[in-house]
Amino acid sequence: MGRGLLHKLYSQFFPKVYNFVYARLKNMTYADDVTGEVFLKAIERIDTYDA
Repeated sequence: MGRGLLHKLYSQFFPKVYNFVYARLKNMTYADDVTGEVFLKAIERIDTYDA
């Protein structure tokens, strides 16, 4: 997966994921950590995605 595609996915989905997580946790530090983990897991498993 190219760096440009990763940047595009991150740019497009980060705000939505972060806002979803923050709305539930009400803690910016935890929301940052959880959102980062979401993207790490997605990147690790991107090759299993069947569009």
